[in-house]
Parts: sequence; C-alpha cells; structure tokens
Amino acid sequence: MNVWLETRFENVGKERWNALISQNETNTIFQTYEWHYTWWKVFGMDKELFLVCVEDKNSLIGLAPLMICRNENGKKVLRFIGHGRADYTDFIYLDKEILDQIFESKWNDELYHP
Repeated sequence: MNVWLETRFENVGKERWNALISQNETNTIFQTYEWHYTWWKVFGMDKELFLVCVEDKNSLIGLAPLMICRNENGKKVLRFIGHGRADYTDFIYLDKEILDQIFESKWNDELYHP
C-alpha cells in the first residue's frame, strides 16, 4: 500500500476518484471529483489543498479530501473540503482499515507546523 499527500486534483484524476466513489458505501454527490473540484475553484482561493491518497496495486482505495485553512483566530487548521458549505463531508475508502493507513502513514511526520 502506498500513501501520499497530493496538492493537485489533476494528479489524483477524475476517473480514479470517481471509481473509488462508486465502490464507497455512502457514494454521495458531495464526494465526487466534480463536486470537490468545483467547490475548490469557487471557494479554495485562500486555502491549501491537502489530499491524502491511499493506493494499492495502482488503484485508489482511500482518499481524505482535506484542506488547510485559517480559523477565526488566524491559526491553520485541517478541514474537509466543503466545510460549512456541504451537506456531507467524509473520508472516502473501500474498507475502514484504510483509515488506519491514512492516520498512521508517514505523511503525518512530514506536516509542517505553523
């Protein structure tokens, strides 16, 4: 399994993202590539994209669609893309064990601290 941090939608890819959505148990419009990409183009200008991707055998099996933004105190915080403007935000995965990979992977060590 490979876990990496991505900062560009294009590097994940619409087909791979939506293939994962189609296998996810919730499978809502608010999880699609198109919804996230459009939200980002409209509301993401002062935020940093923070997509944690999990891949196995060249297939995307997990995704944390997150962003770094500032809270009301000016501190950097990590939130789901769409926070406050979406009916549903969540991790996207095939199996709950993939969440462990997202939270325990080395990308945590590579985070910078404001």
